[in-house]
Amino acid sequence: MSSRADSRAATRKKVVGEARVLFEQKGYARTTVRDVAASAGVSVGTVMSVGDKDGLLVEVFEDRIREAHEERAVGAEDLQEGSGSPSGQVGQGSGSAPAVDGNAALEELLTAVGPFIDLFAEHQEMARAYGAVLLVGRHASQVFGELQELLLDEFEAVFIRLLQCPPAQAERHAVGAYLAYVGALFEWAATPGMDRAALRARLREGWQGLVGAMPGRCES
Repeated sequence: MSSRADSRAATRKKVVGEARVLFEQKGYARTTVRDVAASAGVSVGTVMSVGDKDGLLVEVFEDRIREAHEERAVGAEDLQEGSGSPSGQVGQGSGSAPAVDGNAALEELLTAVGPFIDLFAEHQEMARAYGAVLLVGRHASQVFGELQELLLDEFEAVFIRLLQCPPAQAERHAVGAYLAYVGALFEWAATPGMDRAALRARLREGWQGLVGAMPGRCES
């Protein structure tokens, strides 16, 4: 990388870092591009070359989401390693099948998304502004496309271990659970009176319908 490219990268990192500090400490609505420029020691034009205020918000908040994913990646790997079932015992319909546990499945699904619910609740103004920016469509999300596979894999593992779903069926149910999760996040972002407990309840309600729709939970 050339020295000029290094300088641009360093400037970008500085601008995004200062935007994050200001958004979290001063508040997104009360922070201006001029504030970010002053804090980073650059011109307004330099800030705008990195991104407008909405673009900076998306980058800042998606960095937060990535950090939450990374912090729990080891736990996710442990969950997946323990999720396999012996050959011939899942969806075979022979012998005594392990007991299914719908309540435990719901709790594990909630545990999987718990850090992101906490993140959205702890930074409500930013989270709601982030959701609104994405809904408008002028700024695309990278984080959902990049990192959704982690949650999909975790959800699938829950359906296999606790609901005894065959892998193909577990994969379909995992997609449904993930779409319900993303939908609940955007609903929360658009509903100022919806707190952390209400978001958890909304997810539980949606997932309960998914789990309850499975005769014997999952069948072959």
